[in-house]
Amino acid sequence: QNNFSIDKKCLILDFLLCKFRKIPKFWGSVSVSQTDTVDISAQSWTNNIWLKRLLTIVQFVFVLILTFLGLLAITFFIGRVIPIDPALAIVGDRATQELYDATREAMGLDQPLVVQFFTYVFDVFRGDLGNSASTGRLVIEDLKRVFPATLEMATIGIIIGVVLGVPMGVLSAANEGKWVDQVFRVLGLV
Repeated sequence: QNNFSIDKKCLILDFLLCKFRKIPKFWGSVSVSQTDTVDISAQSWTNNIWLKRLLTIVQFVFVLILTFLGLLAITFFIGRVIPIDPALAIVGDRATQELYDATREAMGLDQPLVVQFFTYVFDVFRGDLGNSASTGRLVIEDLKRVFPATLEMATIGIIIGVVLGVPMGVLSAANEGKWVDQVFRVLGLV
């Protein structure tokens, strides 16, 4: 007789082997024969497992989108709050009023703030980050230029943090409440 033991680790394998149509009748450490199967629709616990996984994925994607939109809103409104007028920074303070107005219109600064924000969001999703007000070049080109140095500094910072932080944490835990712990707490805040 061909018996097999079922456990939770085999759920995905069982689904793949049964082509998502049939699954073993029992769940746990019960031995059953391979012919003892039932339709997947009859097993409410199976639907709940997949539903929970799907909801977890949907929730993660939703939080990711909200976070991204929040970051876009922050960067957009910081750009609008700074005292420098982007159109004036491009044309200069000696430009004519017509050139200034044409530049504002070309940049979309004459539109309402909500329209500017949604235009900004759609441009970012298309990969168009615009032109830098300080350098006049495309922002993506500036990012490509400075990204290697940023990555290098971040990596060095993480290495230093781990090399110093782990031993300091261990020593603080071993000397809880003593002067060593207090010194490392202050250094950790710095």
